[in-house]
Formats: sequence, structure tokens, C-alpha cells
Amino acid sequence: MRQTILKSLVVTCALALGAAACSSSSSSTPPKAATGQPLVIESTPLSPMTDNFNPLSSTSTGFLTNAVALYNEPLYIWNDPNPVGTGPYMLDKFSPQGYTLKLNPLYRDKSSVHVPVIDFPSYNTNANLVPPIQSGQIDWAGNYVSDIQGNFLSKSPENHTWLSSAPYFSANNVVSLFVNTTKAPLNDPRVRQAIEFGINRQQLSTQAETGYELPATSTSGLMLPAQTSYQDQSLANNLPAAGDPSKVSSILTADGYQKVNGKWTKNGKTIAFKISDPIPYSDYYTCDQLIAHQLNALGFNVTVDGIGNPTVWAGDVANGTFDTTIRWSNQGPTPYVFYSGWLDKRLTAPVGKPATGDFGRFSNGAAQAALAQYEGSGDTTTQSSAITKLEQVMTSEVPVVPLMYGGAWAEVSSRNYTNWPSAGNPYMPPVPNTPYLEYTVLQLKPKS
Repeated sequence: MRQTILKSLVVTCALALGAAACSSSSSSTPPKAATGQPLVIESTPLSPMTDNFNPLSSTSTGFLTNAVALYNEPLYIWNDPNPVGTGPYMLDKFSPQGYTLKLNPLYRDKSSVHVPVIDFPSYNTNANLVPPIQSGQIDWAGNYVSDIQGNFLSKSPENHTWLSSAPYFSANNVVSLFVNTTKAPLNDPRVRQAIEFGINRQQLSTQAETGYELPATSTSGLMLPAQTSYQDQSLANNLPAAGDPSKVSSILTADGYQKVNGKWTKNGKTIAFKISDPIPYSDYYTCDQLIAHQLNALGFNVTVDGIGNPTVWAGDVANGTFDTTIRWSNQGPTPYVFYSGWLDKRLTAPVGKPATGDFGRFSNGAAQAALAQYEGSGDTTTQSSAITKLEQVMTSEVPVVPLMYGGAWAEVSSRNYTNWPSAGNPYMPPVPNTPYLEYTVLQLKPKS
């Protein structure tokens, strides 16, 4: 969703959310300080935006704006037609095909801003994005592009990724199979364990992600190797890249399942569930089909539910009306940020009501106590102990199934602007979404 950034659960209006006012204006004449070309950023969902979309509000599109982090000394009112803020940009024009931002004439440091106008076009498929990314028509994108060397880097010396060779992208999240723990048979942790060991992650990495996202290696759910210092060594490398069919069999047999007509069966019922993802999220949708094929060969009964509109999928995830789905994790400097999004029941809601986290409706006393332990102390030893407990919960209960280390999708063009973040200039993660977008735009310099 995998945040290709298209797969971000946010409409990254980004700099608009540091806006001074959101009332539409016919003028986009910038203050004199900004001398560069309009900057085109692709960071919107793969569906049209509604005509009453307000990039400074929690919107009617079903996406969360995640914009508060982009405010500079924010003053804002959600859902107000004229929200107020003190950031560098404000809304200029809007249509269901996209929107543009113009400079805020009241911004406190106009002389530091070199980008006069920011254009956020809306595209409906990954395929439609490839030509404008190749040509540099889009300056900054956050998308999965197959064969990034052939389809992007080789098209122009001004096209760049974080790394110039494989795997091309840094990792910034853990792509996982989210499991609705309220639905049988997925409410059985042993079934979830069997699913975890039944998946061939190497095949997902190679065939669905072109090798850009490496297989997860631990049931802990840690993003490795970046979070190795937190690793419970008893859980290191305990998740075979190709899966472990014999372990699947032993787990399910011990749980009372037997093979009947080739399917694992208990009390007359098979292990039947759906994997749902948006069809436009081509890599995730491919992963869904691969996982279904892999698990069905082992005796599960899995079907794929391709959803045409990502907005519908986002609503299903938030409302808990799904069986399983592939999705990216939270991003942040410590494992706590990842675990809280997966496990914290304070973020969930009853099925049918929108949740902001714990989309699988997981509730576990040990997980909640460990999260509270981490939150209640600034001592690194105490916090590390809490993370270890959360690793153990992930392993024994499997509220989500770690799949791959998610790529920080970012393709940039130096046709109009330079000083983009890169492995050689790592001042900021390269993805065009919050909380990184505003700072990066303020560092860009027009190409002379």
C-alpha cells in the first residue's frame, strides 16, 4: 500500500497543512523570493478526490490527512472552511484531478522558500504514473515502479533514487499481513502462527516487489537490520524466507486440525479467509495472489478480494470489516512506534467504527502493559525490556504477520530542483509524505 506513497493512508496535502488560509484563490502569483518552477509531487491516493475535499481537514475521501506534523506553530480548526496556520503554503486551486498550493504571503521566512507553486495531481493507477515519472514531468513521486532501472533511472541522468543500484530504496516500515482477530478461524493465534510460517516471503520479494523489499527475518516484527539493537536474540532469523511447511503442519496438528480432502479441517470447518487489497496497489495485489496460492497448496482455503477503489479499502481497514489485508506499518525512530500502531487497543474501535490503529482489533493484556511500561519511563533499559516483551507477544500471538521490510518509495528528478535527500545527502527520509515533506521542500534549490 505499501505506502507506495500512493499507498499511504493519508492524503498528503503536506505543505497545505501548514497553511495560512484554505479559501480558494484565483491567483497563484508567489512572493518574489520564490524563483523556481512549479514543483509537481505525486503523493495522493489512487482515486479521484471529492469536490468538497479540504486538505486542511479530516476529509470526506476516507483518508486521514496526517497533516498536523506539517504545521509550523499551527493554528488550525478542523473542518472549518477557512482554516488558519502559519506555514509556508496555502491552498490555491482544487479539483477532483488534483490541487495546487501557493506561497503564504504572511509566512515568517519567505526569503528561504524557493518553490513558488506545488502541484499535487491525482492519478488512478500506478501504470498511468510511469510516463510522467520517467519524463521528469513529476518532480517527486513515492511509487512502486517495476524495473526501476529500466523504467526510470535509465530514462534520464536527472532521474534518481536513494541508491543508484539495487535495492535502490531504503526501508522505513514493515509490510505485514494484517489479521482481523475478531473473525474465526483467525481469532485462533495458532492459526495465525501457521499462516506466518506458511508464507514464502522470498517469492513475494522477488515477484511482487522486484527485490526492492527484502523478506522479514524475525517473528518479532522489528525492522531489520535498522532495529537490531532491540532484537531478542532467541527470535533472530527464526522466520525462513521460503517458509516452513513442516512447522505449519506441526502447529495445526497440535491445534486439533486434520487434513480432510487436502484441507486443514477442524469441527467440519476449513481455515477459510480472504485477503483484500486495492487492485491499483499492484505490488500488494500480486502479493495477495502469491500468498493465496502458497497457503492453498499447504491446505488452507484462501481467496483474494481485489478492491477497485482504494478509498473503499481504506474504509474497510479502518472499520475492521476485512479478514486480512497487506498494509505498511507506522514509521518512526523506535520499535515502539511500530508496535503501538499494531497492538495498542486504545487506538482501535468496535467493528464498524473507524479506528486509528490496531486495525485487527487485537486486545492483549501483556501487550498493553508493555506499551505502558515503555511510555512510562525515559530509561533506555526499561524501554528495551518493554520492547522485548512486545517482540514476544508478536511471536506468540501474531496479531500481524511480518512480510517484508517496506521500501521508502521515492523517485526524484533534478530537472528543476537540486539538493534532494539521498544516501549521500541523508538529511531527511526521501518519501513525499508527512512528516518529511515540508522540510525537504524548504531545502530544495532551483536548478540554474
